Amino acid sequence: AAAKKGEVVDDPLSGLLLATPREHHSGEAEVASAEIAEAAPAASVAEPSSEERERTAWMAKKQAMIREHSSSAATQRATTAIAAEAEASRRKSTTAARGADEDLPELVTSTKAPKLVERSAARLQRLERQEEGDASGGEAEYLERVARAHAQIAKHWAAEERVAALKTAISVAKVLREAAQTFPTYYPSLFVACTEVLDAFGWMVRDRIRAKHETDRSEARETCRNWFYKTACVRELVPRFYVEACLLPCYDFLADADSAQILARLASIVRGVGSPLCAFYARAYLARQSA
Repeated sequence: AAAKKGEVVDDPLSGLLLATPREHHSGEAEVASAEIAEAAPAASVAEPSSEERERTAWMAKKQAMIREHSSSAATQRATTAIAAEAEASRRKSTTAARGADEDLPELVTSTKAPKLVERSAARLQRLERQEEGDASGGEAEYLERVARAHAQIAKHWAAEERVAALKTAISVAKVLREAAQTFPTYYPSLFVACTEVLDAFGWMVRDRIRAKHETDRSEARETCRNWFYKTACVRELVPRFYVEACLLPCYDFLADADSAQILARLASIVRGVGSPLCAFYARAYLARQSA
């Protein structure tokens, strides 16, 4: 029972509490609560993962490459649109429910070309007519090819035409081989546009294999090997390298895959690339894919 005023307290702890002013205790409690409140947010903030840091760094880097190595403001906007559409398709593919094709994102299942890509292609056509004979017209022609290929990949994938989608991805990789000789000044911005589309294609393949892996792992492994067999049949060196590099995450579904050996083999393939510019960016793409 609480001791009344003027009553002798035998318990020394109770006596200490009665003798200490209440304001002193409340002040200490407020200070302690403030210290806990300040420490709580610091403890709750999670450190970004290495993948998130790498993606953030690449986002900033590719924007700088587009700004510095585009022939005009129109081609800069077109390259940014292609990269943004490819990134959006990758994110939708990652967050979409796994399973049948009807569960794939709208960008993949639609039989019509993405509206943003259509607008980019139309804008590039106008630019090519206005600046015929200029260097920017050549860059616009390449970007138009990439934009159309991105739309075709989505259409082929929705129609379950996997081989056709692969052939279209190969055509995107061919742009990286050709542009190194014809338009080296604008190669970095073309590299961004092409690799963003290839990344989106790689994520489509990976999500398809992952959906099968959740139900039948042996079938998933067989599908994964089949994709790499198809890639190995590509005759030209640069397209074969880029398509396999964009499919690198799919090796996670093969238990017998040796990452170090695979990366070493791909790095040795780059030695056969004749153009130093093309070889440099191929090594950069391999480093980014393996991070």
